[in-house]
Amino acid sequence: MLELMKMPSQYPADFEAFWKAYKSPDVKNGAKKTALTAWTKARKRLPPLEILLACVEAYDNFLAIERAKNKNGFPAKCHAATFLSPLQDRWESFLDDAEIILQARKGG
Repeated sequence: MLELMKMPSQYPADFEAFWKAYKSPDVKNGAKKTALTAWTKARKRLPPLEILLACVEAYDNFLAIERAKNKNGFPAKCHAATFLSPLQDRWESFLDDAEIILQARKGG
């Protein structure tokens, strides 16, 4: 049996960290490349990686609370490209909660 060699990543390290944290609902059909395109377009406006990852955590917390209320699995998680999109900037909606998360981690 042939072993597949792991190829070096074609994605920037910061994007890989975001992708891993985001857990995109669509990991097939080129979703990662589409998310990278959105990342590249939004990069100058995105907060530092630590804050962006806290925004992702805050978004996941929001979804968990809303799903618990609705009991039907909605709202669905948006695709990573949508979260980063310069047209929508959904991550911005979670900046306040991200700051709370980061402060809690620092013990404050």
